Amino acid sequence: MKTVSRLVAAALLSSAAMFAAPTMEYARAEKLVVTDVLVGQNVFSITIPTIEVVDGNMGEADIRELFKGGDLKSLAAKIGSWSAASITVPEMRINQKVKDPDGKEFTVDFVYRNFTITNIKNGLAASSKIEGGDLTTTGAEPVKGTFGAFSTGMFDFAALLGFYVGDGDGKGELKTVYENVSFDGFSISGPQGFKCDFGKFAAAEFKARPMRMSLAEIMTMAESMGSTEPNPAQMQSIVGFYSDILTGIESSSSTFDGMTCKFADASGKPVDFSIGKIEMGGFGKGRYPGLAINDLNISVQGDGFVKAAKIDFKGMDLSGPLKAVEAAGNQLSPQWFETNYRKIMPAFDGFAFAGLDIDVPDESNPGERVKAKVGDFDLTLQNHQLGIPADVSVVANNVQADLPANTTDANILRMREMGYTSIDIGFALKAKWDEAAGTIVVDEVSTSGTDMGTFSITALLGNATKDLFAEDPGTQQGAAMGLSIKELSVSAENGGLVDKLIEISAKEQGQDADAFRTQISGMAGGMIPMVLGGTEQATEVAEAVTAFLNGGKSITVSAEAKDAAGIGMMDFMAAQENPASLAEKVTLSAEHE
Repeated sequence: MKTVSRLVAAALLSSAAMFAAPTMEYARAEKLVVTDVLVGQNVFSITIPTIEVVDGNMGEADIRELFKGGDLKSLAAKIGSWSAASITVPEMRINQKVKDPDGKEFTVDFVYRNFTITNIKNGLAASSKIEGGDLTTTGAEPVKGTFGAFSTGMFDFAALLGFYVGDGDGKGELKTVYENVSFDGFSISGPQGFKCDFGKFAAAEFKARPMRMSLAEIMTMAESMGSTEPNPAQMQSIVGFYSDILTGIESSSSTFDGMTCKFADASGKPVDFSIGKIEMGGFGKGRYPGLAINDLNISVQGDGFVKAAKIDFKGMDLSGPLKAVEAAGNQLSPQWFETNYRKIMPAFDGFAFAGLDIDVPDESNPGERVKAKVGDFDLTLQNHQLGIPADVSVVANNVQADLPANTTDANILRMREMGYTSIDIGFALKAKWDEAAGTIVVDEVSTSGTDMGTFSITALLGNATKDLFAEDPGTQQGAAMGLSIKELSVSAENGGLVDKLIEISAKEQGQDADAFRTQISGMAGGMIPMVLGGTEQATEVAEAVTAFLNGGKSITVSAEAKDAAGIGMMDFMAAQENPASLAEKVTLSAEHE
């Protein structure tokens, strides 16, 4: 493991700068050429035929010493005083031997060409560039790849090494490691027609600070753990390392121009997979960024496809969980995580997608296909209380699907019986907790459908305390039982579903549809006043319901509690025996068209 650690360290150093400041003064040479640099053998190796340094302040011995590994902290300090007009590595080859799942060994060979660093002063370069490279693998299924140019503006090699070396406390200042990163993408191909093309990547800035644990310490810890369950001290180190990564790095937003792949599935059918432009937000401060993926396409020839115009992952905040594990210190253990799972739940902002289109075989109904489309879907979660979102919004529009004829699902069969061979529906749920007012505002709970209609509810709930989000389940349940209803409104628009329900119900009863409609509307008009106490308000509600069932366009029934505290659970329990008692505690109103 120590050998691997030295090899990996050398690889990092070679990609970062591959040079150190001298231990003694050297006269500036117009050009220094170092040949035949070799790091490692057998399992992992780096071969550099030539390194060319123009006007550098280092000698050959210093460069060769760098590739021996050694103390990373000391090497990083040396790089901080290193300067040169330019450094060029015409070719660098990285070779690794690995084993496939069957245990067969094969090699992976990377070749990078014309790695040039310009205008370096005290470990800080004005720019860097790799003109391109190639990838080849050996084995039963060899792979070949070609890499485009990779370049940066300013590149602080000392800061990059400092990130890996660590400083022991993790309180160092974040420094800009590089700016204006651009990668022209790459292509890779393999057996059975496999081929992928990756587009350009670009990012403006990357910042980092020294980690608490060095690369060598991380690898030593991994080696010491093996396959055993980590003890509290190791658990603290693991969580600390993860926390360090999330808080020790910051990046600007970035873009990736997408990818296209062609390959065969398990049955040999050609598969096309492609993604359009990807946009990623900035990373840092304990937060995973949002990620927007455009133009997803997965198509299997002669089988089906899944497509989406856009998929948007809105990001996730881990600052709360990080503070919790930091405070726990050496108390971390599997039992601690089980007991405190609410404290480590991340604040997930939600996700959205648009233009979803699916056409695939229906595995549960042979011979049938699942065909569905979604115009757009949005899940937004905010104001998290110990991992539970207190503000929730779920909205979907134009959810379209064909209803299969060859099915045993009773609901689908009933929909087809009513004449629906496909559906086009939408739904919404919007609710938010107002801590100061002690209320939950339900702005909308609704569903709608083409040739069906719309049904919606709005409400205002009272006595909504912070205990609704307590860690203790019993406290949560008690707070939920204490909720009251202050306002409630129910609305419906008849877009055709009510008429179809009446028609099919009349058919099942062996009656004429118009006669059946008159019968149920009359029953509703008579029962509502009986249940609600025969008040003027109850009569108003009954008239509205009767008109709606008799072909009305829409209806809205609203109730407002007379007591400012609202109607609680005890009131509803009492209403089971005497519904009129509940009606006495609210002000009812109804509207209809």
